[in-house]
Amino acid sequence: MSLAEDTRRRPVGKTVATPRIGGGPSRAVRVGCPCPLDRSAGSTGRAPFGPDRRGAGSAAAAGGPRAGGDRNSRRGGAGPAAAAIVLLAAGAIGTGCAPAPAGDGVDGEDRGAEAVMLAVDHRTRWRELRIEGATDLPDGAVVTYQITHGAANELPRGEWPAQNLMTDGAAVVRDGVYWARLNTTDWPPGRVDVLVQFPVAPQPEPVRIRYGPFGEHLTGGNVSSLGGSRVVTAEHAFDWTR
Repeated sequence: MSLAEDTRRRPVGKTVATPRIGGGPSRAVRVGCPCPLDRSAGSTGRAPFGPDRRGAGSAAAAGGPRAGGDRNSRRGGAGPAAAAIVLLAAGAIGTGCAPAPAGDGVDGEDRGAEAVMLAVDHRTRWRELRIEGATDLPDGAVVTYQITHGAANELPRGEWPAQNLMTDGAAVVRDGVYWARLNTTDWPPGRVDVLVQFPVAPQPEPVRIRYGPFGEHLTGGNVSSLGGSRVVTAEHAFDWTR
């Protein structure tokens, strides 16, 4: 009989004397005891080699959490923080972190409302009318003028004694003044009305930015609305007698 067969046939849990192969004294062997590698946590109170891997696998197979947590569980702590950062960044973009639009003032600075002084007067010399005025507009600003002789409203255009009884033009501001000349040959005596406005004509870029493309930054008692724009107006009237 072989040693293996002899061991299987002996009672489980009993100590028997087993002869050594090749001779020598016999040794005591307990037959039928579980192998230490097969001991479960229930029989010893703890797993023999760290956490019970089979138990963790069984829990995962049953839908429970794995030992040590799965991949999503390990990253769960960072999920809400990352989401909060994204939301804060989106909110910051929507509430003004983007650069403010330029054009609200010089060099993008919002100047707010600004009053403008604009005056108009006239001089006459022989057959010439000179329209002039003082202003605090910067150099390069363009004012428009309109001159109307009273006869232009009383006579049909074909009966005008002079073709320039109603005329208009533009003048550029230099050193705080502007002026324009008009030939008055053949003008009859009568009332003359002068209207000066800013910024009806196209303006240089610095002036346009300062006061707004449509006069948005203008304020004061001499400002009125004209076709969706805010316009500074100065008026003057006199009698032509030459």
